[in-house]
Amino acid sequence: MLNRPTFGGHIRGWTAFFDTVFALIAGFAIMPAVFASGIEPAAGPSLVFETLPVIFSRMGVVLPVIFFLAILIAALSSSISMLEVVVAWMVDQKGIRRSYAVLAVFVAAAMLGSACAVAPRLFGICDFVSSNVLMMIGALAFALIVGWNMPRDKVLHYVRYRFVYWLIRYVAPVMIVAIAVTNLL
Repeated sequence: MLNRPTFGGHIRGWTAFFDTVFALIAGFAIMPAVFASGIEPAAGPSLVFETLPVIFSRMGVVLPVIFFLAILIAALSSSISMLEVVVAWMVDQKGIRRSYAVLAVFVAAAMLGSACAVAPRLFGICDFVSSNVLMMIGALAFALIVGWNMPRDKVLHYVRYRFVYWLIRYVAPVMIVAIAVTNLL
């Protein structure tokens, strides 16, 4: 019998809870300022780099610096977890030393990121592909693997509630495909 996750499960739950709370707080703080400034709220990623500087220009220097430092820290911490998958694959499957794998992945990501920064059309393409194609493929693969490939008892060991297993197995794939089709149309 597998041991139930104890401390780690609680940490993951609190992490998800606080991530949602802080996202809501950010939305409640930013969106009224966007509406008050008469700026289009559906600007997407450009909202951070085009719209918010206009709003922050009226607030002095300290708040924008703190905000963009927080964005930088969030971006770096998120990129570390995303790039670790590629680094681990290079180390485990290809036998590349970890330091070289990290350097290679960093340089590749920096080059693509720099190209996106100077070419708005490329940024738009990368944003569209990652948001509307890659995320949907990843979410659908997760739902199908967990719902249909993993043994039911192992899944129930971690989700603990049968209705969540049913949601992952039947509802999530249908909803993910529906969202993907809606986004692509």
